[in-house]
Amino acid sequence: MYTIGICDDNELFCWKLENFILDYCDKIHWEVETIIFSSGEELLKHWNQEEPLDMLFLDIELKTMSGISIGQELRKNPENESTQIVFVSIKKDYALQLFKIRPLDFLVKPISYEEAAKILDTYCKLFIHMKPMFEYRSSKKMYRLDQRNIIFLQSSGKIITIHTTNGNRQFYGKLSETMNQLNKNCFYCVHKSYIININYILEYQANELLMSDFTKIPISQSRRIAFRQSILKHHIESRTI
Repeated sequence: MYTIGICDDNELFCWKLENFILDYCDKIHWEVETIIFSSGEELLKHWNQEEPLDMLFLDIELKTMSGISIGQELRKNPENESTQIVFVSIKKDYALQLFKIRPLDFLVKPISYEEAAKILDTYCKLFIHMKPMFEYRSSKKMYRLDQRNIIFLQSSGKIITIHTTNGNRQFYGKLSETMNQLNKNCFYCVHKSYIININYILEYQANELLMSDFTKIPISQSRRIAFRQSILKHHIESRTI
């Protein structure tokens, strides 16, 4: 089950967008729950008490809070990185202010069904396959972890450390075998000691990556060309759906 939030103080807009979402999801048999928030305060209260949303349509011009300030607040917590934010506004000139919040997209009101469907298409293409859980054994117990929350994995000897948006976990294993569990569209082995989630890359250079937790990760020389092609493919697909 995926959860999609709509935060807007215009009741009619929320109703129409919710119907667009439910109609689209019904057509592709995608099981979702929608939650409507009439204010930024209501959204933040929910966020502090419940699990993060998978996707959020967020109005910029709310009555008492700016959607931009809400987005900035959410992004302060690494646990919220997996939430894909789509900003909506009656104005077009917010692009530079939204860059650091890393939104999935930006839509100008009024929104048509086709525009909403295209955004949902993009989300499905890039993220819906991330829902499966990653399983590992530690201290004779099995644990399950949402793949969307994994930033990168690092091996040191026989110990593998999973760096997540909510702290680190460790288990004994081989990085090559671990890769078999992970989704190949989003996880890449860039070095014999590192597997990274492409969705958490902040900066990319030919020989090094900066991840969202500000860890710098080397790219092996033998893997640079293939990884660069993967980055390009991922970028093109995310913009041409």
